[in-house]
Amino acid sequence: MAKVTDDVGDMPPGVRKVLMAYPIRNPIKWTLREGRAVLTYRKNFGRFEKWLHNKIGGPDDINRSLDDLGTEIWVMCNGSYNVAQIMEQVERRFGEDAEPVPERVRSFLELLLELGLIHLSPDPEPLKEPQIIKRTVRSRRVKYEGDRKAKKPVD
Repeated sequence: MAKVTDDVGDMPPGVRKVLMAYPIRNPIKWTLREGRAVLTYRKNFGRFEKWLHNKIGGPDDINRSLDDLGTEIWVMCNGSYNVAQIMEQVERRFGEDAEPVPERVRSFLELLLELGLIHLSPDPEPLKEPQIIKRTVRSRRVKYEGDRKAKKPVD
């Protein structure tokens, strides 16, 4: 696969704008379990779902486990990499297993945008290193919260 950044100049302005945008995680709770990201965020109930939830109960949050490809993209949504660079990294790391790379990366980023888990910036805005808020030695699980907020680790 040719480098995406090599072809950016030949693309229509709208496509070029998206490829050069920097995806940035919105502050949500997430953990790494066995090398895979697990995102925890609020459910977005529709009117009927909200009524049903009030009647029968249930959790207000969703825990979404990502596969290796999704984890790679999620971790790179830190404001330091643009969409084209993310595509190149996915191609380098996963090769044919991720084909077709542009469509898979695009569709995953669109899902994250629809869920309100990321936003796009025209300029790089590197996030501060995530702060560890809880470490469980037995399960080797690390939790992160609010990438932009500096908090002390909680043991």
